[in-house]
Amino acid sequence: MMLALTQVKIGKFNLVYSVVDGSVIKGGDTYKRFNEFDINSKYDLVIMGSSHAYRGYDIRNFEKELPNCYNLGSGSQQINQTYILAQNLINSKNTKRVILEVYPQLFFANTREIESAAYLVANLMQSSIAISIIKNENDFRLYNQFFIRLLKYFDAPIEFSENVRNSYYKGYCSNSDSLKNPQKVKVSLAEFPKNYANVVCNQNSLGYLNLLLQYFKTNNIKVVVCTHFAPIETNKYVYNLFTPLIQEVCDANDVLYFDYTYKNNLPTEYSFYDHSHLNSNGVKAYNKMLISDLKSIGFL
Repeated sequence: MMLALTQVKIGKFNLVYSVVDGSVIKGGDTYKRFNEFDINSKYDLVIMGSSHAYRGYDIRNFEKELPNCYNLGSGSQQINQTYILAQNLINSKNTKRVILEVYPQLFFANTREIESAAYLVANLMQSSIAISIIKNENDFRLYNQFFIRLLKYFDAPIEFSENVRNSYYKGYCSNSDSLKNPQKVKVSLAEFPKNYANVVCNQNSLGYLNLLLQYFKTNNIKVVVCTHFAPIETNKYVYNLFTPLIQEVCDANDVLYFDYTYKNNLPTEYSFYDHSHLNSNGVKAYNKMLISDLKSIGFL
């Protein structure tokens, strides 16, 4: 049945992606990012985390300080997935420093999603890492995704759009858009807790953060944990619940946590392209502030 679905097309894409729950197509920036990362190269700095990482850290800014940097962020990447990626891709021979980008929603117990894992399973070069992620998540949809991966193994990845192609550099993707409806977004951000009235912390995710920091330290890889700007209108309810928990794990591992959540001095409509992702203006301002702070402590 699955084989048949991979042979039938609706428009440009195979029917399997419409029928099989949670399946995603190989290609795009995730494919390029992980297939161009060279485990045998020597990186002065690697950025890790979710879309906040690959949208928020312009490698060109950091390469003004260090010659070879790379961004390994991916959409909605969860801490357990980052841990597996680090174990398999990052070591003391190929990486000197890591910046780990985190934010409170990564630690919500009631917002786990399969999409981030599906994109990794579809696009990672190494099948062994994809299998490790599948075992860790233990979701049948990822087994389906891996089967599709095998059936479509020799298919070319989907192409970048010209816009994405022009904005991509060593894992980083820029976006110069501004908020389309800033007032609506600001009201939504101010009312944010209404959507998470019963939110609780995923202790498993905090555990993986602890393991991840221990992994870096055991392998003599310098690491700092960061949270980039949030729109200043963002309600502090969730921030006040989760930020102390992140800080506690960092303190336990003697790792510095740089929290810039409410340090953006730019208007939200000028520095964000949606409710949480920095546009090129916001990235420039944030990276400048972060690099200055990291230089002051000798990290860069």
